[in-house]
Order: sequence, then C-alpha cells, then structure tokens
Amino acid sequence: MRSNTFIILGSVFCLALAGRAYASDDTLRQTAGHEKASIAFDGNRKVFLLQTDNSSYAFGLASNGLFVNLHWGGKLKDVNDVPEPWETHHFHQPHGFTHGQYGRYEYPANTRGFFLEPCLKIEKPDQLVNLKMAYDSHKIEGDRLEVVLKAANEPLYVTLHYRVYPEFDLIDRWVEVQNRGTEKVVIENIKSAVWYVPHTQKYRLTHMAGNWGAEWLVRRELLEQGEKVLESRNGISGHHHVPFFALDQDGLATEKSGTVWFGTLQWSGNWKMIVEQDPNDQVHVSGGYNDYDFALELAPGESHATPVFTAGFTRGGFGEASRLLHRYQRKHLYPKNRLDVEVPLVFNTYSALPNWREGGVNEASVMSLIAPAAEAGFEAFIIDAGWQTAIGDWTVHPTNFPRGLKPVSDEVHRNGMKFGLWIEPERITRQAKLFKEKPEWLFSNDGGSVMLNLARSDVLEYVYLEMAKLLRDHGVDYLKLDFNRYFGIAEIPERRTLNTKYVLNFYELFDRLVKEFPNVFFENCASGAGRPDLKMDTYFARINRSDIQSPLDSLFLHEGFTYLHPTYMAGGGSNMGGPGRSAPFQFSAFIGMMGWGSMGLPIHKMKAEELAQIKRHGELFKSIRHVTCRGETHRLASIRENPYAAFEYVLPDKSEALLFLFAHGLRHNQRVPNILLEALDPEARYAVTIHGAPDDRQKAGRVVSGRALMEAGVLVDLSGDYDSRILYFTRSK
Repeated sequence: MRSNTFIILGSVFCLALAGRAYASDDTLRQTAGHEKASIAFDGNRKVFLLQTDNSSYAFGLASNGLFVNLHWGGKLKDVNDVPEPWETHHFHQPHGFTHGQYGRYEYPANTRGFFLEPCLKIEKPDQLVNLKMAYDSHKIEGDRLEVVLKAANEPLYVTLHYRVYPEFDLIDRWVEVQNRGTEKVVIENIKSAVWYVPHTQKYRLTHMAGNWGAEWLVRRELLEQGEKVLESRNGISGHHHVPFFALDQDGLATEKSGTVWFGTLQWSGNWKMIVEQDPNDQVHVSGGYNDYDFALELAPGESHATPVFTAGFTRGGFGEASRLLHRYQRKHLYPKNRLDVEVPLVFNTYSALPNWREGGVNEASVMSLIAPAAEAGFEAFIIDAGWQTAIGDWTVHPTNFPRGLKPVSDEVHRNGMKFGLWIEPERITRQAKLFKEKPEWLFSNDGGSVMLNLARSDVLEYVYLEMAKLLRDHGVDYLKLDFNRYFGIAEIPERRTLNTKYVLNFYELFDRLVKEFPNVFFENCASGAGRPDLKMDTYFARINRSDIQSPLDSLFLHEGFTYLHPTYMAGGGSNMGGPGRSAPFQFSAFIGMMGWGSMGLPIHKMKAEELAQIKRHGELFKSIRHVTCRGETHRLASIRENPYAAFEYVLPDKSEALLFLFAHGLRHNQRVPNILLEALDPEARYAVTIHGAPDDRQKAGRVVSGRALMEAGVLVDLSGDYDSRILYFTRSK
C-alpha cells in the first residue's frame, strides 16, 4: 500500500521503491511494437513515458484522478524509473483545497482550488465553469500518443496530442477540443501545452524581443516568483516578441554546454507564453492562443485543434538547442522541393527605384536594371512595390506598364534570371476598387489602408484566385509576400473569433498555392520579421530578418534569428550602412553571405569598378553557399558580448566548413583571440583559404588537422571598425 505521508528526507527514496508497483511485461508491450519504442505505458500505475535519444518526458495519474507531469529532462532507463506523483514537487494548500495538492498538472483546466495559469477556460455569463478533466482513454501509434480527457460536468472532450522525434530530442504537443453537447460552447482561454522543468535551482529565461527594425534581440533574465509574459496581440506573431523560450539552471549554460529546456509555438497570429515561477519555486511555461480579446466558438459536434507547441531538452547548450530545431525544421517543415535547391542571388528593385509611389517603377526604369543585374551575377530579379494599379488591385499598372509585365518577365528570363514580384494581398488602400465595391470584406478602417477580412471564406477564395492568376499569367518564379500593418481593433461582430479564423485561412491559402505552384520560391516578409514563427517555414523558403539591414545591426539580428531558423532562410534587403553609419562593401557582403544573399542598390548607376566588386562577391557567395545552406550553425562569439562576432557553418559529413569573422569597435592594439572551431573531424586535415584579407600573408592558407583547429583555434588579424574575414576549410583527400 502506497503512502502519501510526508517522510523525512533520508527515507523518501527507500519508501518510494518499496511502495511502487513495477510495470509488468504485459504492460510494457503497449509501445506500438517498435524495437526501440519512443512511447511506453505502465497500465498498473497509469504512467506514460516518452523517450528520445537523449531525454525523457513522463506524466501519470495522481491520487486525485488528474494527470501530473513527472519528469522532463535527462533520459530514464525505462518506465520503472519514472517517479511517483508524490515524489515530484507538489504543494499542499491548507484549508482543504484538494485540487491545489499537485502543482504540475499536465493540462490544467480552470477549476476550484487551482490558482496558477489554466490551459482551458470556458465562458458562461456570471458562472464559474469548474472543469475537472478526467482520464477517458488513450491510443499509441508509433511515435504518436493521444490521451483523451472528459470534463466531469460539461459535454467537452480534450485530446492531448504528443508526437516524439527521438533523433532531435523534441516533442510536439497540441490539443484537440470537441463539443459533444447540444449547445454552442465558447472557450475564452485555450493553450496548446504546459511544460514543467525540474524543481531545482534558479532558472534563467532566454527569449527574443525587440521592435520593428530591431527584431530578434536576445534577452536573458533570472526568474523570480511571478509571471513573465511573452506575447503578440497585434494580429501577427512578431515584431515585439518571437514565440520562443529557453530555460537554463542558474544561468550557467553557454553556447557549447549546459542543460537547456527550450520550445517554440508554431502559430502566425496572436499568441501568448507565460513563464511562471509559483510560490513554491516550481517553474513552468504555458503557451498557445493569446486570450486577449479572444473567443473560440464550438458548435455541437465541432472540434478544434490548437497550434503545435514544440519543445526539447539538451545538455549541449544553446547552440545544440538551435541545431536540434534546425534539423527538425529541415526534415519536417521546410518545403521538400527546396531542400537541395541552391538559393539564388537576389536583386530587388525597392532601393534602386525608391520613388515607386510617384510612378518611378515603370517599364523603362525596370528594363534599365535587368542587364546590369545579370552582368553582375544576380540569379533572381524581383520587382518590388510599384508595378500594381493600387495596393489591393493586383493588376498591372496600365500607365507604367502599358504592355503589361510579359515583356519584362521575358527579358529577365532571356538574361538567365528568375522573375519575381512583390505582393501585399491582405491590405488595401482607399484607391483600390474593393474599398468601394466590397465594404463588408474590410476591417480596421482606421487609416490610409484597410485590411481584407481573410477569415471570410469568400475573401479567401478571392485572394487565392487573384494570386494564382498573377503567378500563372506573368511567368513568376519568385513571390515576395509582404504585410505592413497590424490588425488593430476590428469593429465587426465576430471580432473575438477573427484572428484564429484569419490565420487558419492564411494557412489554407498557402497550402493551395504551394501545391499548385511547386517551383515558385515564396518569401516571407511581413514588414521585415513580422511573422517570425516556425509554422511559416512550411510554406516559405526565405524569411526576412528585418526591414532594417544595417550591417552592424544585422549581426545582432542574425544571432537571434539562428536561435530558431536555419541560416539558409535568412533574408532581407541590403544597404551599406545604417542610421548615421557607413560600412565597407565587404563587411556588408560577408554578412549577406551568411544567409540568402540579396541586394537592392541602384546598380544601373554604378561605375564599372563597383559592378566588378559586386560580381566578385557574388561569385564568392555562389562558391560557398552550399555550406551555409546544408551546414549546421555554430555561434562561436557574440557581438552582444564582444567587439567581434564569429559564426561557423559545418557540413554534416565534416568535409567543409566556413568561419565568418566580423569586428567593430576594437581599440588600439586590441586583437581578436584565437577562435576555436567546432564539429570538425579531429583526425582529418583541412586546407584553409582566407577571403577578405588585405595582404598576402593573411591570404596564404595551410593544411592543419581538425583537432588543432578545435583545440588551438585560428588567429585572424582583425582591427578597428567594420573589419571582416571568411575562412573556408576543405578536408584534404
């Protein structure tokens, strides 16, 4: 017989072993028949164990009939190692609040006696809905687990979904809620999951925050009792926070080592993560839809699945956490037909033809850029804003392009480049025909532009037909999607349900477009990084780090960007300086080469030597981009902490590697220390080629072992401001 009596510390472990009913062979067979099953179930104890290559996640039924989290962290041997509910941290409230006994509910609903953030709350006027979600059934299929919970006093069923990715040490979680009653159910708060870290030392939170033009900024802070809210309530998933968290113990983790729990929410609309340290110092993270001005309505028989909340555990520090997410993204999210396609070097007209509002984008001006762009080595030519009749009328401007876009598209293709267009289909201006013809399609009419209500099925169909026609009729190979406003407060009756339906229809739109036009490159630009979430990677091959691409700022942007996204997706415009700054061309070009290279300068007005410089750097990018596209990212030195930054990219077979070095603000006689490379083959020997060095002594490479590069490192002579190098390592045969 088990005892929940409080025991003196020295006796706890012995009593736990004595009071435990070990899983039988029959029980452990419920693991989907895999030789190395990722999911096990102990029927005697009602305990689930989810196993990855290097971590374990476990939860089970407590004595009050509710599921509680039992472990998330280092790998356990088997289900017998999973602790009992009373062995994990819990708190006991006095005065008989039985629901407050356990503080690690696997999916806490709003119920009496529970005082932390709930994951589910039903709305009924002037009535507290006391939701006690009891275990109903479960199903294990391969790497997937479904656990069905039934509300004791409501016709509501909630299915907890888990998908395990053993090789990436990641777990996807989401819930599906179903109304099995005869009346409509209104949900005012629903989260995808809550994650509990071990009740040990202090925890440090790492997240990305910022603003338009200053996205992806890495922020770190030690947690104290209370809540830290990360959220977006502007209708899209950025610019002010990125839906990502990482926790490490006592702030001791580094890029290379340390235990890190991390996660990201795959949702492109309003979202919220709450990082909470309770009165007993238990830390947990809940995340899902933002409950700000929110409602989810379920008709009788209707069900709804929440966004996926992906999380993982590693002992390899922040760097390995990022690489696990990158591997997962590459295998399970990124468009499969783009995986091994070389990213084209992009030319964009926006900065070259800045007066687009005054007709500066026309057939003659665009034609003048095509030949110089092709001669300079660009492989994709994108017409940005100005080709359209109006924002909202996605027809070719009859005055600026009297022959349409076909002559321009043909000329781009004749010059060996892909042809691309910019579009912003979710927004219209007052000059657009739809503004007068379809007022019922609009919302947020509070300025010079208005939003189309994509939550409506007729608007979805209209936008799809317009975009599909545009792609078909003009030979478009590349489409840059933009979005330059926030939702605001929609003055429509369905305001609270708008954002969820809108984003789901947005996904349906691009599901259809990507399937119908599999050879088109789609770029995600929402006024820069307005949609920075991982879900967007399922449709878009490229994502903008920011509208602002000052080279120095880009070093900060790129560091945060690579916490979540692979470097080969990193896009954005290109300029040579920034606010009050002017940087050398090489510094800017080398930063661009770490991602998806692009430029938008007035190339038709450049001198021959400037064009030659662009072409030379473009050829270098093409010769090394296979490493940044297929290699893994290692952040070796941060510009946040040093007057220099170092990024390394290594192919999976360790045959080639790139080291990018940037310096700014080095004092007199201050030098960059030896940079220790990572993930090379220690027994192999590597030839080194140096790009960007001012003299032959630095350019001369030598053959050195991988072990030496990782243990002794490389010394590169950088100095002053805006200095940069690229070191290219190739394994000798």
